[in-house]
Amino acid sequence: MTNLGITETIVIIVDILQNPIFVSYGLAGLFVNGFLASTALPIPLGITVVVLLTAGQDPLIVFVVLAVSTWGDLLDTYLAGQVTNSSIF
Repeated sequence: MTNLGITETIVIIVDILQNPIFVSYGLAGLFVNGFLASTALPIPLGITVVVLLTAGQDPLIVFVVLAVSTWGDLLDTYLAGQVTNSSIF
């Protein structure tokens, strides 16, 4: 693995933040990202949140979408409890 200099790292970060896929799906993309991040896939939410906020989304709406989407963690915990309490195991 190569070590990147500060300039290369900044260029990579700017490219990620300017990727239109995050903005094109908007709050729906944030919801899906939050749901998947709170269940089995460790998808980082920070990039999506930063891009949406810098694109002009209302911070309160972003917060509400994040709060609702992370309920996937509750679903994941519930389902795991059901599996461990079943007669199969």
